[in-house]
Amino acid sequence: MSKQSAESMTQAQTKHLYSAEKLKKRATFYGYGWVVNRDGSFSHGGSEGTYGWIDPQRKLIALVLTQSPGGKIPRQQFIQLVKAACQ
Repeated sequence: MSKQSAESMTQAQTKHLYSAEKLKKRATFYGYGWVVNRDGSFSHGGSEGTYGWIDPQRKLIALVLTQSPGGKIPRQQFIQLVKAACQ
């Protein structure tokens, strides 16, 4: 895959869909296959809790490999713990 393709996948491709007012309130957008956050990190999740999160500013790649059918999916807690550990 080219560097240009990877950059396109992880850039907010859906910003143009929102009004200026809605853009102020949005925290995430979609790239090609990735959720793109305002802070430059991006992620992709599976149906039962599996989650990949990449934070280029921290030079961090993190994965949660879990099966949580009907249970609590630990994504947000995981991100919070990793960010706290990196401070």
